[in-house]
Amino acid sequence: MNYLGLIKDDSIESRYTKLAYETIVKDLLEDNKHGIARARDLEFWEGEEVYKRYGLFVPGNFYVFRYAGPEVEQNGLKWHDRVPIMLALGVGKDKDSGKKYVYGVNFNLLTVPMRAALLQELDTIGRSFFEDQLFRDLAKGKVSFSQQLVKALQPDEGLKFLSVVTRKYKISQKSWAFRKYYVDKITRCRLIDTWQWKYLPFLDYSQGVRGAQLAKIQKDNINK
Repeated sequence: MNYLGLIKDDSIESRYTKLAYETIVKDLLEDNKHGIARARDLEFWEGEEVYKRYGLFVPGNFYVFRYAGPEVEQNGLKWHDRVPIMLALGVGKDKDSGKKYVYGVNFNLLTVPMRAALLQELDTIGRSFFEDQLFRDLAKGKVSFSQQLVKALQPDEGLKFLSVVTRKYKISQKSWAFRKYYVDKITRCRLIDTWQWKYLPFLDYSQGVRGAQLAKIQKDNINK
């Protein structure tokens, strides 16, 4: 998938923006139209040995969920990160409290070019999966993840991955909206299927960030 070319095509912007909202936000979170199926998928993969250590959050995949965390302050702006669209990079456990958390990049806070660049690099790493394995699994009615991406984003490799994207696409190292979410504060977690990834650059869900302007936070990120 040519994500960088996709965002330059004005003819699809409005259509993909609408599809992004309908298939990710409305279907998964608001109407819960496909929510039960998504929950089953996550539970199934939790039992697979290669993914067992990660629980629900497999590195290299995108998730949307509701988050009841505390207020966040960034560049003088205070806001609540209520509905993250997150690329999972890994999981961990707090040394003091023992609480489990997932960490990754919040797409809500990235500009469209940054989203496209990150997706382009994920596509490059998992090229054989996206061009071959994915279609064979879908034909069998099987949901699958890219093991290439899981291996590439093993613990401590997620930050290296972002460094590669930073250098390759000339993005400021400090621009990434790197966030940590405690699992006990997450509800209605939904896996975003790979066929929906092409909509992610166009997703505009300002309700996910409350208490500050989403556009202002995005601009602050890209200008750091």
